[in-house]
Amino acid sequence: MSQADVALYEAKGRGRNRLVSYESLQENAGGDDRDLYVRHFENVTRVLTERMTTLVTNMGRSLVEAARREANQDALTQLHNRRYFDARLSREVETAHKHGRALAIALVDLDHFHDVNAGFGYPSGDRCCAASPRSPATACA
Repeated sequence: MSQADVALYEAKGRGRNRLVSYESLQENAGGDDRDLYVRHFENVTRVLTERMTTLVTNMGRSLVEAARREANQDALTQLHNRRYFDARLSREVETAHKHGRALAIALVDLDHFHDVNAGFGYPSGDRCCAASPRSPATACA
């Protein structure tokens, strides 16, 4: 098994679709097993380093994307917030100008929403704000 392991990591070190036999490695090493196992150590170290780099990079990317999403969305409603609006507005104005298109902006303000919170409690107000667009009436009932 150790010979197969040495050949496997040598093949990985050489790149994709490479066939390496332990016997050919021994011939190239001139019968010096010590050099062969040093090379095996280097190959294993290289493969593990590449895998760890990929893993850390992917985890970091996921964390940055999650932080960006959280910074641009309201936690309760999952709607984009003012920070997102400000960043996106300039891009949309530029795109509309570039293509010669009109741009419409709609803002929604809930008048007297404080009365819902005061009359029914903040948990009920939160349920109304977090209601799905498919069933808003059931959330506020």
